[in-house]
Amino acid sequence: KAVDSLEQVIGSDPSDVGVRFFLGRAYERANYIEKAQAENEEVIITLEEAVESQPDDDAIHYFLGAAYEATGELDKAEQEYRVALEINPNLQEAIKGLERLEGMQTEMDGS
Repeated sequence: KAVDSLEQVIGSDPSDVGVRFFLGRAYERANYIEKAQAENEEVIITLEEAVESQPDDDAIHYFLGAAYEATGELDKAEQEYRVALEINPNLQEAIKGLERLEGMQTEMDGS
C-alpha cells in the first residue's frame, strides 16, 4: 500500500528526492529487491549532485549516508553521517545511523 502511494507521488513529481528515498525503503520492505536497488542508485546520484551544490546541508549528507547504508556501502555511509554531524552535531538521525553502523561492525567482528 505504501509503495502504491509513493509511486503515485513520484508519478506527479519524479524529481522529489525525499519521496524517491522513501520509495526505495518501501521497495525493500515489500521485498522488491531489484526495484529498491534501482531506486537507491538514482537517489545516490541525485544526492551526490546535491552535495556538490549544497555542501553545508546536513540533511543532504544524512540522506546520502542512509542511501549508501541501504546499498551496503557502509564506509561511505559512515563518512556522510560524520559530515552531517560536523555540520549539525545534534542531528539525531545521523547519530542513530552511526550507532546502527557500529552495531553492524560489532556483529561482524563477533562472527
